[in-house]
Amino acid sequence: MKKQIITNQFTDKELEKKQEELEKLLEKNYRPNQELSEPLKLTQFWEEWEKMYGESGLVNPRGDSLLTELAVWAINRLKPKLLMINYNDPDYVHWGYKSHYTRGISIIDQGIKRLVDTIKLAEEYRDNTVLCIVPDCGRDSNPFLSVPYQHHFNSKSAHEIFALFWGKGINKNKVIERQVSQIDIAPTIAKIMGFNAEYAEGNILEEVFI
Repeated sequence: MKKQIITNQFTDKELEKKQEELEKLLEKNYRPNQELSEPLKLTQFWEEWEKMYGESGLVNPRGDSLLTELAVWAINRLKPKLLMINYNDPDYVHWGYKSHYTRGISIIDQGIKRLVDTIKLAEEYRDNTVLCIVPDCGRDSNPFLSVPYQHHFNSKSAHEIFALFWGKGINKNKVIERQVSQIDIAPTIAKIMGFNAEYAEGNILEEVFI
């Protein structure tokens, strides 16, 4: 936003509104005495993205397809050691058309395939990467709650999830018939990355490893 204001891309009325928005954002800065900056590589990443898609948000992919595109760009340009993608299109199953929900699942499925293909083509990641695919929560198992099968009531089942692991050092074609707790994911990923998550409350899912 600061860049947009400096380059004067707005009418007088729009500029005034943008300056007000920027002031509100700066007021929320919890590091007021520190200059906010980002690594050069990250700055270049967004400059390339803007050159490709512009700033309107109307040209680039939308929804979860956008997240896949950003992830592929990050893999190829930023080379992260850890990358988390929070797909969310199917989260809105509680209203609207069922086809919107199933379409969202299909888009994620295609996105994961594209990520796997990208990983296989990248020398740094090929045969050296693990994918962990999990939902963000389980479901309340009591059908008599005011909103059945949600995840807002802190029940045990609301914390139980499935987990799919794929990649280096992971058991292939193995299905373990049990649910796991959300809190087991962090220490398991820590083991994959080679460090001890000493403050994690969960347990390492040892059965996923060879």
